[in-house]
Amino acid sequence: MELFLTSRKRVELPFQVDIHPEDMPLAVVQRALDVCATALDIPVLLTGNEPFLHPDLEDIFTAVRKRKLKFVTEVSGLMPDSAKKLLIEHPCTLFWRLYRPELLAAQDLAEIRVNLKELREARIPMQFLLMANDLDASYDFALEWLEEFQVPSLMVRMPCTATIPERLKLAAWCADQAPALLKRGHSLILDCGAMPCLFSDEHFGRLAKISFKRYSCNPHIVVLPDGRLAHCLPMSMLPGPPVTTFKTHADALQFYYDVFRDLQLDNAEHEECHSCLSRLTNLCTGPSMAAKATLTLEHYEELKKLLEKEENDPEERKKQLWRMTYTAMKIAFYADAVECLEELRRHEPGDDKVHYWLGCAYWECNRLAEAEDEFRKCARLTKDPRAPLAELHRRLVKNGNAIRARLLYEEIKRIEPPVP
Repeated sequence: MELFLTSRKRVELPFQVDIHPEDMPLAVVQRALDVCATALDIPVLLTGNEPFLHPDLEDIFTAVRKRKLKFVTEVSGLMPDSAKKLLIEHPCTLFWRLYRPELLAAQDLAEIRVNLKELREARIPMQFLLMANDLDASYDFALEWLEEFQVPSLMVRMPCTATIPERLKLAAWCADQAPALLKRGHSLILDCGAMPCLFSDEHFGRLAKISFKRYSCNPHIVVLPDGRLAHCLPMSMLPGPPVTTFKTHADALQFYYDVFRDLQLDNAEHEECHSCLSRLTNLCTGPSMAAKATLTLEHYEELKKLLEKEENDPEERKKQLWRMTYTAMKIAFYADAVECLEELRRHEPGDDKVHYWLGCAYWECNRLAEAEDEFRKCARLTKDPRAPLAELHRRLVKNGNAIRARLLYEEIKRIEPPVP
């Protein structure tokens, strides 16, 4: 789990974001760490624009140590002396962000080098994190820093919403450098969103021989400063429930696998993915979640404008409502989906599909009694009532309502299968 501690910054640099409030309150940090403590084998990532500028940094370190958590901190190298002293006294692994030298003032670059040298001499474990925002720029300087400071590994972070053609040049550079770096005792890793199709067949085969590591686009849960969760930082435009909603890290992770399952698997608008062998063999799920979410949000706004217009043709109106329902469900805008489905129900009260999806949407809005009512209406209208009741049973089990789930299971067993 990642904790975005602060939006404070010393200088303007790539990949920085402005999130409110500026600093994560200590109470939110502690509650998030309580959730992290349910999965001690998973390291906590402390991040932010400049996490060492958080005013309660020492208390945060104390809270992490109290819970015996493994933790990693992302830093740019621009840090106050108090933070450096704290880090030397209580070491943790560092992801040291590398920015192109031309983005930094001379005095800032000099400070970064001095801090890096001091912390390397103090034997603080670290790896470099190359912030590759300009996909056409040269990043050979990172190789020089690896050799100079003898840092064992380099992780490359590129914008996960960039298109495949935009990322090909940097992907080829990574594929060329990885085997050579391995021979010199260094490793190169690609951060989230690096799809197999970024590499030529030759490069892909070469990287497979050295067990090259790239992270796929799975939920990398981040706690935002206001305490809400997001699938990952690039998807902070779709914040979810507060971290206090969940008792364990596994619950939070499963929530994001469930909520964005349809979005992650939807490649309808990405024709290049339809016949992709990597996707067909489950090595890839297509473009990054952030790229899909951005595109879906654009469709959502377009559909919203269409629905606000007066539509004389009722059939066309129904098509628009169904499109809006599907789009809203994909990005977890359940209240909008309910609004569309309730209008569809008024037009088609005998449509079992409307009742089924309305039951799903009500459930996600925590309107559980209305959801059960809709699933049962669907069961009365459909040819095979076992399917909607089975979905209701699954949700009752997941919600921890074991008694009602068992009673419903007995009810389902008594239903005769439909005649073929």
